[in-house]
Amino acid sequence: MDLFDLAPFYVQPPAPLEPLTTGERRRQRHAEAAAGGFHPLYAALGLVLRLHPDAGPYAYPAAPGLRCGGCRFRRLVSGGARTYPKCLWPDPEVRPARGWPRLTHGPGTDIRASWPACVHHEPTPERGDP
Repeated sequence: MDLFDLAPFYVQPPAPLEPLTTGERRRQRHAEAAAGGFHPLYAALGLVLRLHPDAGPYAYPAAPGLRCGGCRFRRLVSGGARTYPKCLWPDPEVRPARGWPRLTHGPGTDIRASWPACVHHEPTPERGDP
C-alpha cells in the first residue's frame, strides 16, 4: 500500500467559449457605458455624453424616467429600403455643414427608444415623456 492510495485524477478542461457576435459585443459596450453614467451612444462614438439626471435606468426600460424615444432629436433616417432611428442633435431640421455629429451609416449609432436620455434631451412636443 502506498502512502497516498489515490486513483489518477483528471479534470476535464472547460469547452472554449464561442466568440461574441458583433451585435452582442455592441450591446455589452452599451450596458457598460450606461453603468458608468454615460449614454449608450458614447460606446459607439467615444464622445463624453452623460446621462440626463432624470433618465430612467438602462437595465429596466419600463421604469419611469426620460428616454430617447421621447426626444425631439431622435428621428427615423432612410437608408435604402429601410429606416433607422438616429440622433440628429443639435438640430434635426437643418443639416450642419459637416453633418450630424452622432450619425454614421452603420448600426452602431442606431438609437433605441428605450435607452435612457442624454443631457441634450428635449421632449418631443407632440409625444412628450411620462
